[in-house]
Amino acid sequence: MSFLYPAVLWGLCAVSIPIIVHLFHFQKLRKTYFSNVALLREITYKEQRRSRLKQWIILILRILIIIGLVLAFAQPYSKKRTYNIPQTGLHYVSLFVDNSFSMQTSDDGEILLEQAKTLATHLVKQYKPSDKFHILTQDFSSDYQRFVSQEEAIAHISELQMCPFSYRLSDILQRQTRMFTDILDNFHTLHYISDFQKNTMDDVPETFVTDSLCRSFFHWIGGTQNDNLTIDSIVMDAPVVEVNTTATVRVSVTNHSAQSIEKVAIRLWIGQQQVAFSSVDIRSNETKLVDIPFRLTSTGVIQGFAELTDYPVQFDDRFYFTLQAVSKIPVLLVFDDKINPYIEKLFARNTSIELHSTQLKSLDYARLKTTSLVVLDHLHNLPTGLQYELQNAMNEGAHALLLPSQKLDLANINLFLQAVSGLQLDSLSNTPTTLSEGLFADKLFRNTFQKIPKNVELPTIFKHYPIRMDAHSKAVPILKNKDLSVFLCRTPHGKGALYLLSVPIDSSYSNFQDQPLFVVSLLNMALQNSLQNQMQTFISANETAEVTLNTVDLVGINERLIISSEADKTFEVIPNIRRQGRTVLLSTFGTIRQAGNYALSAQNTYLSGISYNYDRKESNLTCLSQTELRRWLKEHNVSMATVLLSKTDGSLNAQPESPLAQSTLWQFLIGFCLLCLLAEIALLRFWK
Repeated sequence: MSFLYPAVLWGLCAVSIPIIVHLFHFQKLRKTYFSNVALLREITYKEQRRSRLKQWIILILRILIIIGLVLAFAQPYSKKRTYNIPQTGLHYVSLFVDNSFSMQTSDDGEILLEQAKTLATHLVKQYKPSDKFHILTQDFSSDYQRFVSQEEAIAHISELQMCPFSYRLSDILQRQTRMFTDILDNFHTLHYISDFQKNTMDDVPETFVTDSLCRSFFHWIGGTQNDNLTIDSIVMDAPVVEVNTTATVRVSVTNHSAQSIEKVAIRLWIGQQQVAFSSVDIRSNETKLVDIPFRLTSTGVIQGFAELTDYPVQFDDRFYFTLQAVSKIPVLLVFDDKINPYIEKLFARNTSIELHSTQLKSLDYARLKTTSLVVLDHLHNLPTGLQYELQNAMNEGAHALLLPSQKLDLANINLFLQAVSGLQLDSLSNTPTTLSEGLFADKLFRNTFQKIPKNVELPTIFKHYPIRMDAHSKAVPILKNKDLSVFLCRTPHGKGALYLLSVPIDSSYSNFQDQPLFVVSLLNMALQNSLQNQMQTFISANETAEVTLNTVDLVGINERLIISSEADKTFEVIPNIRRQGRTVLLSTFGTIRQAGNYALSAQNTYLSGISYNYDRKESNLTCLSQTELRRWLKEHNVSMATVLLSKTDGSLNAQPESPLAQSTLWQFLIGFCLLCLLAEIALLRFWK
């Protein structure tokens, strides 16, 4: 608190006037002679107390009136909080400017990033030219990992642009405090300028300490725009499509706002051509899937994007995708003595399936890694080599279906099952049973049936091998018998899965092969695995990308993979690669900063496509308020930290307001004096 005219405060000495009058009560007494004092009425002690109380209240009111008038004429005003920068010695300053995509929002027509840059420049100018500055942004660029002069710091700030990366608060504070590790006897200050998005507020690192030599300031820049529409993901509805037929992509749209929005237009582009259009009504804070059909004119790698129109935050309005549309799904049938006619007819007659049948003794193990579904039918035992290669294939994404044999070597099969899935097959049970009702809840049957009949005909089991799960098994029952024993189960293994059926496909064991459920189950095992392998959409530009190369020989191209931009033909990146079978892990270490469709090639040979999209965690614009930020710092034991609002803290404004323009307290003081005066008048008039 400061005063525009502090000399007027000497007027507070006038408070002594009513005090003196009250204490000495100067009043000239007049003598009156009475012949008999007995005629005077007795004054009670109670009336004396009331009179004294009245006089004390009047005294207090008169004192308050004088104090109020003096303070009003002195013109008090609230002094802005400032930080007294030491004028001697070298001062080190670390200043973080949030340039993530959430800073695209506006407040009073000005982009938050521009406000942050203006504030950062003003902060730097408050220090001495000889002080040293560390400018940190969401880029975490190596160019800024050093202290620079005041002039260089201002130049760095002026060059700041939006950044596609977003780090948590703990990561940023750790970077800042690390810069002060070798600074022991000098003053150092930490400034953090941000909108403080809730999804970035995780924790405070242990290295973050503030003391008499180190001060921290959290500058809150909050926008009024929290509404945002975003496209989160795209998947292809079916893995197998034919040329010149209609395919469907499923677009996930989220409304991050408090209001419902009608008729949101979504446009689908393949290559450079818009091929489809749809609209959707979406409620507040709702995520909705929108199916968009389009005509497919080719198979193989399909690249495109879906987009909508939304302001002012636009980085998440477009989602790029790469889809691997295949014409046929490879299925490998391995048998021991003779081929199973039920399985052969099922897959051979389906135009979406490419069936390859082989005897176990003629099996080429390399084919396991290029197959979506491996069916092991009527194998008496599994050779050690097959067990090893099968596990490798499942690790890389293949699915396997194990159908027991009539002449089963239980010890051999159980050794494999125990290693892969924690399952065991017990001895053959001749107790008849049927499948339990209430089926089809598993994801294997998802989107298969539009409506399930109430009295559906279920398979009858004449005899079966009971499936036993140990306590640590990750197996998921898919179909169960009425006696609650497992008929069909799935165990995840690596990126693939192992399916196990309790009966051979043989009419002496069950009539499962004669039911529609047999067709649906086996086809979905192949189709769903193919669907997972087709998706090649990579959500973040700074994450490791995975690419599945099914048909390309990777031998000899370890250091020759190149990622090139479809939009900018001059842009090329040589990524760091790690191979896991047919899966290639690509790391670009943040060198790809622009969302879009890219091509992966080796020795001038096109291999696949990759789509990079901006991270969607910036899409939710909900931020901490000033009160919430102060509470958060207190809860995380951040001491000696100051939360400042860039618009009202005069020490941070480029043009702070004058005290006269800020001062309105004198008006309240005059009003207070008038109330006290009215109270005194009422007291003298009505309190007799």
